[in-house]
Amino acid sequence: MGKYIISEIFKTIGTPGVTYVKRNEGKFEFELTNSLSIARTLCLLTGPSKIGKTTLYKKIISEFKKTPLTVRCNDKMSIEDVWRNALEDVNFDRIVRQAEKGQIELSSQVKSGISAGWEWLGKLIGEISLGLKGTNSSETVRERVLSKPSPKHLIPILRELPYILVIEDFHYLNDATKKSLFQQWKDFTDSEVSTIIVGTAHHAVDLALSYKDLVGRISHIEVGTWDVEDLKKIIEQGLKELNINIPETQC
Repeated sequence: MGKYIISEIFKTIGTPGVTYVKRNEGKFEFELTNSLSIARTLCLLTGPSKIGKTTLYKKIISEFKKTPLTVRCNDKMSIEDVWRNALEDVNFDRIVRQAEKGQIELSSQVKSGISAGWEWLGKLIGEISLGLKGTNSSETVRERVLSKPSPKHLIPILRELPYILVIEDFHYLNDATKKSLFQQWKDFTDSEVSTIIVGTAHHAVDLALSYKDLVGRISHIEVGTWDVEDLKKIIEQGLKELNINIPETQC
């Protein structure tokens, strides 16, 4: 046996490592990479539950040396809840540590101010937009932003920091919130920020296309069921790492 235990190779939870397989000869990876490479693209990732959509976007986002800023939806959420959840997930301290270790690249202007956290964001958004005057603490800025969150608060973060916004389980949102989400999505595309929406149904695609302002800015990737040959590759790669050889006659 190799340096791993079986549960580390064939993971049932989390992102696979050595057993990650690019399905359909890398079709989905290619499409998502291309979509995220084009500024202001709304990537709609759809497909059955537990088919690998989350694993796919995490893999591609990591290759961009970025981190997913993930919002997990439910039917009780308002549009402000969506933006608030995303903002609450921003970890300024982690960004500082990653920059110090050389794991991510930040502009010199961001480097000089990011350690101030929410205070830095407040200056980026502007005192007038926040309704604040003078010098304000990070906690004051945080409370003001989260009291009435909107895309104008998120967009500076997505433009300046190594985050990509991901809306998971879009299909769970109530209809009013879904409509509000797409109505406000133009702010992201106008700011040349690419984002991802993940769901199980095509309803998100139909709804997005019903907004003329988003036409030409949408990329739809349908993640289908696994091919048998790709499933075999998972087994083969895992067994190879474990130094286990199974004769073809027993497969």
